[in-house]
Amino acid sequence: MLVKIKDIIKTEHNLETKSVPLRIWTIDWPLPKKIKLENYTVNLNTSHKTNVNLNRYALWGEVENADDFRKRVYKDKKPAQWGKGKKSGRRFDYNILNNKIWIKILSKSPHINTDKRELFFDGRYLRISIHPTEIALWYLSGEGQVRFVILPKFIDLNEEFFELIGFLDGEMCTKINLKGGSPVKISNSEPTIIMQILNQFKQIFHIPLDFWTASITINNKNSNFNEEDNKKIRHFWSKITNIPLSNFSKTTVQNKYKSNFSQYGIIQIRYSDTLFFSTLLQIMKNIRQIIIKNKEYCEAYLRGVAAGEGGIGKTTENKLRIVHIGSMDEENKTFYSQCLEKIRITSIQRYKLRIEICGLTNFLVLKKLDIFKYIPYRKEKFLNALNKLEKTYKKR
Repeated sequence: MLVKIKDIIKTEHNLETKSVPLRIWTIDWPLPKKIKLENYTVNLNTSHKTNVNLNRYALWGEVENADDFRKRVYKDKKPAQWGKGKKSGRRFDYNILNNKIWIKILSKSPHINTDKRELFFDGRYLRISIHPTEIALWYLSGEGQVRFVILPKFIDLNEEFFELIGFLDGEMCTKINLKGGSPVKISNSEPTIIMQILNQFKQIFHIPLDFWTASITINNKNSNFNEEDNKKIRHFWSKITNIPLSNFSKTTVQNKYKSNFSQYGIIQIRYSDTLFFSTLLQIMKNIRQIIIKNKEYCEAYLRGVAAGEGGIGKTTENKLRIVHIGSMDEENKTFYSQCLEKIRITSIQRYKLRIEICGLTNFLVLKKLDIFKYIPYRKEKFLNALNKLEKTYKKR
């Protein structure tokens, strides 16, 4: 089932279906004949007080022949920046490639598939065409710069999509910083979950893997974590995620805590686009009214939530006692409970930090929907404890 993304999001930003502005332009500047995204590296200081080299993309456009440019240059001097028109004001960084002048249109560009795009000037902005399968949101920042994001026009409401929404509700940081934005930030220790999340963002929203950055946290209590261990885990996660090692910031070592469930630590992946982040929050919020109407949607969503926040409790005889889903947010706990009721779970208890499900009949429902599909070690514990509980009932 396909749904229009504009019917899910409620936004105050400009919504476009034919083209989107790239930047303010003037009639003195020629329209770029071709455009391309070019990777470059920027060195930034992180919150860990270290430097990290990040991959970014600049959008370049071919504007004229180098010979024409040289004719305008005073006494054959090579100017530091490209410009055309006495009153145009702005000057651009440029490169000469195959006797063509390429100017940097955007220093930090969102990912754009540059194939089959048209550029035109609307009297104020340089615009780029949108494919028939896309829409765009944009606004003008306080600095007068265009901020935009290109999204798919339709979203396929399949099992993987609703699992992704569950993953995000369980594992994504939804806090908005003081400036009104935030990157997408998701943390987990299970490689299968991280790979599924990255693959879904690539498939649904067309975000390349090298646009993500990452950091790792190691809970190091009573262990000797050294630089060789650090190299090992960084290479492990880089290989799993296909995020370049250059996009990893310094590993954080927590000496106060110990983790028995992950020898490779907890990875946090980040995608820095505040407009995309705010749009994603809208999708996550408004898609709930669709999820709650369909039993299969609820099942897929709960699998995603349980991948990040699910767990079990056992009796002293290692029989299954409860399945729990953690959350401190009352709105989330209410929605989790509604989804559980939709799949016919009959015993749900709410507590400050989580909700709990108990009862053999309910456990069998959770087994059927494969609640711990993405956490192999927890799935094994769940099935073993459930098996022991079932044996007890059969003896009665």
